[in-house]
Amino acid sequence: PNTTVNYLDTNIDTDPLFLGGDDIHNPLYYSLSAASPCINSGTPDTTGLNLPPYDLAGNWRIWDGRIDMGCFEYGSEPWVSVDDPTIPHIPAVSLDAWPNPFKVFTNIKVSMPQGGFSKAGSANINIYNIKGQKVKTIALDPSKAGEQFTYWDGRDSDNRLCSSGIYLLNLTVNGKNVSSKKVTFVR
Repeated sequence: PNTTVNYLDTNIDTDPLFLGGDDIHNPLYYSLSAASPCINSGTPDTTGLNLPPYDLAGNWRIWDGRIDMGCFEYGSEPWVSVDDPTIPHIPAVSLDAWPNPFKVFTNIKVSMPQGGFSKAGSANINIYNIKGQKVKTIALDPSKAGEQFTYWDGRDSDNRLCSSGIYLLNLTVNGKNVSSKKVTFVR
């Protein structure tokens, strides 16, 4: 009673579309998906907020002149224009990681073909250091089609923090490398 609620232009009343699903202990929980209404929905005037230049994952706090709602910024891909109207062939399997470079963790997205790898016995992301030594393996569900999300926190299979440097994420299905992505870990 007698309370005024100021509903501003920067408030939302919809699902924020976080990547972490229902598990609040998942480091991806508050990361924004590409379709999140929180992207560029933060207050445009950050004067006096004393925000650090980076978010909790090491991304620039203000991207494209606007701030996102929440503790993680969504780093949008650069706009690319192509004069050639030919549609390029999109591979059935893709592997992506962001932010890159990263300080705390990098989100990993694997896109599997329709039907997944139904005959596959295993699907893994093997992480190698610059010397070619395997530091960690992350298991995936080979039968799941579409996008799968996971993360790497810069730790090896013994939960030790890895050194700063370049690492290679190799997506393997039944031991065969099908996609790779280079990431940079900065401690």
